[in-house]
Amino acid sequence: MVNIIIAVDEQDADLGSYFQMCAADISFELQSDAHSQTYTYNIIRTDGLTQENIIKAISLVQDKNYIFIAYAHGNENCLGVQGADIFVDLDAGVGHFCKSIFYTFSCKTGINLGPGLIDAGCHVFWGYIKNAEIVRPFESLFLECANHGFKRLLIGDTVQEAFDYMIKKYNEYISAIYTRNLMAGQALMNNRDALRFFGNKDLRLADILD
Repeated sequence: MVNIIIAVDEQDADLGSYFQMCAADISFELQSDAHSQTYTYNIIRTDGLTQENIIKAISLVQDKNYIFIAYAHGNENCLGVQGADIFVDLDAGVGHFCKSIFYTFSCKTGINLGPGLIDAGCHVFWGYIKNAEIVRPFESLFLECANHGFKRLLIGDTVQEAFDYMIKKYNEYISAIYTRNLMAGQALMNNRDALRFFGNKDLRLADILD
């Protein structure tokens, strides 16, 4: 079994409902017959999102490989609850994320936090180097794109293959929406162009099964 920790700031005043939708979508996928015997997951919601609780949840993995997924506000160096109370902090140290695959929809965390996690022993970081945007009422399109890479990992793709499929998904939805809503199309394009991964491009989830 591979442990998955999902951190979601569902109480954020601006994007909380969207973050919750993203987490629920992944949870539903993990409960399917195809994945329920391979992955176990734990959701840490807004009230529990502290550095202490994150470290505690990781300690329960008992030095095994694991996956960390985060839907929250971020900046170059950290992730925070409602953009303020920090629960992942490069400056405070991120060594506890070694042996993880770190997948996030958050602003700018690909600038410093992502490379810092790789330096600390993280297998892969997957996130954005600029603002990660959504446009209402098209949240479902943004959700499909935001989670598509992880879903491709679940069905056996390498990190590079999953990343490439995620870019294709962004392109598909950009083409579908651009002439109908320029703002949504541009935001999807911005997300696509800001998407990055660092780490082992040839890794498959099967490689970290214990």
